[in-house]
Amino acid sequence: MQLGPYRTATLRAPPAAKAWSPWVSLLALACAATVAWRVELYHHGWPGLAWTAYFHRAIALGVAGYLVWLGVALRARVGVMLAVVVGLGLLAAPLYAVMRGGLVMAFGRFPLGLHPWVLGCWFLPWATVLCAARLAGLRPHTARVVGSWLLWAGALPLGTAWLMLTAPAFADAVHAVKTGAAIPFLIVSLGLPFAGGRAQ
Repeated sequence: MQLGPYRTATLRAPPAAKAWSPWVSLLALACAATVAWRVELYHHGWPGLAWTAYFHRAIALGVAGYLVWLGVALRARVGVMLAVVVGLGLLAAPLYAVMRGGLVMAFGRFPLGLHPWVLGCWFLPWATVLCAARLAGLRPHTARVVGSWLLWAGALPLGTAWLMLTAPAFADAVHAVKTGAAIPFLIVSLGLPFAGGRAQ
């Protein structure tokens, strides 16, 4: 049975969608996460690989903010959100280790930092969120998932394009991550499958 933008009865569009816009809050979260990333980066120092040598609290804050947004956007029950949190928590440590290794490998060693192994690691967070949501019983429509994947895949090129306009000296894929230029696209990508639905 098709309900709203979703394929099953697991999620459905809220009856009063205009009362609260998940898109506005998602964009606000994207902006806040980007600012937090830059503040922390400047606090620890900009030069070289310093930004890969410590745990980014901005990431933890961003994940927490995303989970809060997800719970409100879906009007999810505690059990559903707990399943998502546990799924992400179990994968957080190995995921962070792999991503950090990928960033260290990418920085200055390959053209634009886009080594195939690094590109493979790039999609792990996206896949982790979608898998955790799936295990929790959340099933967004295929079209939204595809759009989310395309936006995640395009986050680096879009971030690089933004840097070409605002800071040409840093216009490459690695600096799209380091400067936080790709962060808004990543967060919107993770919100796209779930904005406008309600968990049962």
